[in-house]
Amino acid sequence: MIIDTKELKEIAEIEFSDIVEDVVLPDINELRIILIDGSL
Repeated sequence: MIIDTKELKEIAEIEFSDIVEDVVLPDINELRIILIDGSL
């Protein structure tokens, strides 16, 4: 199953911009969300 990680990346960047520092798409079906230090 292939997931639209580009769409998930956009959602993370837009909807959670106050806690997301960066979003990386290293490989197909792989998404890494880097949070701002101390955001949780």
